[in-house]
Amino acid sequence: YPASNPYTIAVGALNVSTSQAHYLGAGLDMVAPCTVYTTSNGAVSYISMSGTSFAAPQVTGTIALMLSVNPYLTPAKIRSILRNTATKVPGYSYDNNGWNGYVGHGMLNTLAAVINAMDLKIDGPQLIASNYIYHIDILPSGTTVEWAISDSYYNDYHYFVPNYSGQGTCRIIRNNSHDLMNGTLTAKIKYNGVIIRTLTKSNLYAYAGFWGQY
Repeated sequence: YPASNPYTIAVGALNVSTSQAHYLGAGLDMVAPCTVYTTSNGAVSYISMSGTSFAAPQVTGTIALMLSVNPYLTPAKIRSILRNTATKVPGYSYDNNGWNGYVGHGMLNTLAAVINAMDLKIDGPQLIASNYIYHIDILPSGTTVEWAISDSYYNDYHYFVPNYSGQGTCRIIRNNSHDLMNGTLTAKIKYNGVIIRTLTKSNLYAYAGFWGQY
């Protein structure tokens, strides 16, 4: 206590170079890197320091960034995003809730947390119209998108969703003459090849004769 208080976010310290976690407990939410190069106390110099005193502020700063892109986040939503976007630390086993007594839900992933805090969605019609481009507004810099579409009815047929140079847009192309029935368009947002958020747009339809590029 107070780390185990349900209204706090308990942060442990992780020595990244040795993957050694410190300051354990049942209320541990996550860990953050604990070794930083900072100003010394009482002297004009810089020193390397370690501990939760340097790990916890990184989580605080991440929360500030999350609120800067979405000021309507609730404390519960902030906690959920931090836990769900934390990077699993190799060498530890996690329970069914994705938690471990040494590292909590994993190591802080600021980029993933901020992107998952953003109000992102796939913009486009439910009934596919000719020449309409589906897109994601305000795609974070440095990210790419992997698009895919599925059809719950004609699941033996294929629809192609080529990416465009902006990576935040796509067109739906098909290679058969059947209707598109209850389709789902999926956008996997990646950074350095790692998926950090997945968006979906469901209940997409197109009438028979839907053929070619749209």
